[in-house]
Amino acid sequence: MTSGSAFLSELGGGTTWLSFVALLGIATGVFLFFRGFRMLQYKRLILDTPFSKIRSASMGLVEISGTPNGPQTIASAITGQPCYYYRARAWQFSDSGKGGNWAQVIDESLFVPFFLEDSTGRVRIDPQGATLDVHRSFFDEMQTSSFGIGSPVPEAIRNFVAQRGLLAGDKIRLEEQIIKPGFPLFVYGTLGENSGLSSWAAQPHQSSAQFSLGSSSPGSVSLKFSYKGSGSEMAPRMIGAMLTRLPGTKSVSVHVNTPPGGGPAVISDQMMESLHRMGIQLPSAVVSESMNARSSPVENTKSSAISVATSVAAEINVLPPPATGDRPTSPASNTPATSDFDLHSPVAIGKGAHGNPFTISSQSQREVVQSLAWKSTLYIWGSPIFTLVCIYFLLVYWSWM
Repeated sequence: MTSGSAFLSELGGGTTWLSFVALLGIATGVFLFFRGFRMLQYKRLILDTPFSKIRSASMGLVEISGTPNGPQTIASAITGQPCYYYRARAWQFSDSGKGGNWAQVIDESLFVPFFLEDSTGRVRIDPQGATLDVHRSFFDEMQTSSFGIGSPVPEAIRNFVAQRGLLAGDKIRLEEQIIKPGFPLFVYGTLGENSGLSSWAAQPHQSSAQFSLGSSSPGSVSLKFSYKGSGSEMAPRMIGAMLTRLPGTKSVSVHVNTPPGGGPAVISDQMMESLHRMGIQLPSAVVSESMNARSSPVENTKSSAISVATSVAAEINVLPPPATGDRPTSPASNTPATSDFDLHSPVAIGKGAHGNPFTISSQSQREVVQSLAWKSTLYIWGSPIFTLVCIYFLLVYWSWM
């Protein structure tokens, strides 16, 4: 132990940053351990659910495959391709003098409902709340100096970079994922009553992911997390307790995603208490569950989120569907004026009222199960080892061993 302590002493001030990373690693390891068991449970749930053709699917949990189609599409943010869903992410490179690092600055998504078709029929899909693993339509790293006059970069990409204010840095990375018309999908979700009978408006997508972590450069210690829905609060509470032990600058930036129906963003009392303990002053648009219950007898949608990721309001561009003729839309309602589809379908596949798993994937059912199998094994067996290594480091650093 003496040699380990001597080594850490030689690192000097750098150990403050290393201790923060170790603390973050402990919380992440605990979170991934429990996430591994959830993945294992999800894998078994998929294997126990019989595969269905659309026409013979019964109410409740279903798994189906087919091709997406629909009365309208939206333009993807980066490439401008017609799609039913896109997720656009951007990273900027900052030169910190020690090799530099990439920081995510954009993470936006948008979707419209669509139909999934097979040889027996079609069913409406409402992707809100789904975990999406879909086609990556674009990924590239480029110099912002190449965006000048006469640039070979496509116009749609140039517009995205300029409108999101990404020209300030030297280098950027762009990634886009989309649900493209005609590309096969596997869907596991809940077939039930369609709660959005007349809604065909494009809206921001909120996934079922509940927690994510990140960190800034060693110049200052900062916390980065997002919290969505209810779910386990163990990891963020651990992070808050850990930050109080660290010396130096600690900063947390907060962005609030307003619920689609309007009103305040509602988080649990425990999360509000944890954030206050960390010294974070939340904006007035965020209220706790108890405060919300006192102020309004009607329960607000608990799809709010707190996130430090930069969020840019997506521009909604409704396009006519490809290869299906012209179907004009009504600007007032975002509902197609004419369509070969049942715009008031009484049933749809979605998240479900009980929070059951909901997955939309461009992989097959077999590939989804295999992915869940190896990830759950890695998380269950690997995260305890990783956590123990981080704990050992802290015990040595704090001279407790």
